[in-house]
Amino acid sequence: MTIRIICAFAALMTIASCGGPGKADDPSDVTSRLMTDATGIDDESFSAAGWKGMLAYYGDSWDNPEGKGRLYDWITVPSHDLFVPSLKQVSDQGYGLVIVSGFMWDTALAEVAPLYPGQKYLIIDV
Repeated sequence: MTIRIICAFAALMTIASCGGPGKADDPSDVTSRLMTDATGIDDESFSAAGWKGMLAYYGDSWDNPEGKGRLYDWITVPSHDLFVPSLKQVSDQGYGLVIVSGFMWDTALAEVAPLYPGQKYLIIDV
């Protein structure tokens, strides 16, 4: 489990550092939203690791998510048929990085990502 947290954190740090010349490595410069399938962030797998990685990146903890709602957030999408509309809705909200957790998101992300060429996406477990 620890290696998954480290990998999720490393992925967030890599994406955050791709801002270009002059961008600070300050977590408050990056906003992000994690999207999970029905298993949510308590799945003891990729979604939980992604959430823990986000919390670590922002200097928060599971018990004290101070930046939640302001810098980062998560959403659980209860069914596969809601993946595309939910992904579009989150993409419209202006987060710097949208993270989807799980291979079941691959088709939805492939459909939505071209509609938002300026949006950064990260997919875990594909």
